[in-house]
Amino acid sequence: MGRARYLLAVPALALAACGSDTLDAAEVESEIGPMVEDQTGTRDVDIACPDDVEAEEGAVFECDVTAAGGVEAKLRVTQEDDEGNVRWEIVRP
Repeated sequence: MGRARYLLAVPALALAACGSDTLDAAEVESEIGPMVEDQTGTRDVDIACPDDVEAEEGAVFECDVTAAGGVEAKLRVTQEDDEGNVRWEIVRP
């Protein structure tokens, strides 16, 4: 998989039980998945992001990517703000 950088607006923030805002991992995964497929020309991409990422400008987290044929990579996701806007890039494990 090649390197890519994108800005993605994830409109939904989920409220955590402790009262702080966390990103909706399912929303991030569903929004990024098609873009990874388009960028790499790969289909059937599965993305798994952590469920407990607090919405915080500048925070970085990683998501696991598995593509058809068992190809694996990581996404480095950087939060552009605390409202769900993120930038991501494909990195090798």
